[in-house]
Amino acid sequence: LFTSGSTGEPKGVVVPHRALAAVVPPLRTLYGIGPDATVLHFHGAGGDTSLEEILPSLTGGATLVVDDAAREGFAQVAEEQEVTVAVLPTGFWHSLAGDLLRQGAELPPSLRTVVIGGEAVRADMLERWRRLNAAGVRLLNTYGSTETALVTHAVQLAGPGAPELPETGGDLPIGLPLPHVGQRVESTGEGAGELYVSGPGLALGYHAAPEATAARFTEDGGRRWYRTGDLVSVAPGGALVFRGRSDHQVKIRGHRVDLVEVEGLVGSCAGVLEVAAARVDRAEHSTLAAFFVPLPDHDLGEVAAGVRARLEATAAPHLVPSLLVPVAELARTHTGKVDRNA
Repeated sequence: LFTSGSTGEPKGVVVPHRALAAVVPPLRTLYGIGPDATVLHFHGAGGDTSLEEILPSLTGGATLVVDDAAREGFAQVAEEQEVTVAVLPTGFWHSLAGDLLRQGAELPPSLRTVVIGGEAVRADMLERWRRLNAAGVRLLNTYGSTETALVTHAVQLAGPGAPELPETGGDLPIGLPLPHVGQRVESTGEGAGELYVSGPGLALGYHAAPEATAARFTEDGGRRWYRTGDLVSVAPGGALVFRGRSDHQVKIRGHRVDLVEVEGLVGSCAGVLEVAAARVDRAEHSTLAAFFVPLPDHDLGEVAAGVRARLEATAAPHLVPSLLVPVAELARTHTGKVDRNA
């Protein structure tokens, strides 16, 4: 299997059969996939997330719907095919929630579980989701990587039986580890730590790349661990909260800036549908830029002015982008993640 390439070139990962055998049964239980389920095959076969749809469905006796029109017409395909379970990239879900609200449309009545993952969930989009007629739909936020065989952590954010979310300071949790997953958090001394994962779901390493394998897969305490590069904190109750990536932190004019934090600040502003932050290197210095997709029918100048005014009033100065750039859409990898190298 290959990584998404969202933080660099896609890498080939050697995933053994036992890793998939370990994760598929808990995913069937978590997603509620059985003979009465109809699962949408949304992801292309080139990405490992497609296995979250294929393997639990085929081993659980469910119906798997393959329809290339789903990306452009998700709601129509889901309604026509009576889809009950959909696994969506978080970025697509962000757009879907905004589009449905703007159109005054509702989710397909057959839908009972929506699973999102791949990127951090914005709190403002969760609030938009809750304003839809979605009280009967379970919304699951999942976390994992190709190197750890699909999914390692999950939490229900909304819908029937959803727990009260812990107080996390605004960031949404990625949840608790699945039964087959071990975890440890190595403190960075700044209120968060890097997440390490162990268990039978670990890959053997990167194909024909022993140095990269040694850098990410380590032995400690008689166990093999994968160093995720993700920074997390532990919320009351034990759920993990994603706090950014070690490789998404950049230095700009002497300040360390977490690009994910900047995206959360800009994304919470009125009129913003999606956003990606980046450091832009110029001849004299580096500067912070935010590329944003405005909501339809919003004036670009007014949205940009509103973002700047709000951030200058509420955020630390080094977290306010010097450049606010409106774009029609964000570049994405084949798995639906934002392509930060575009």
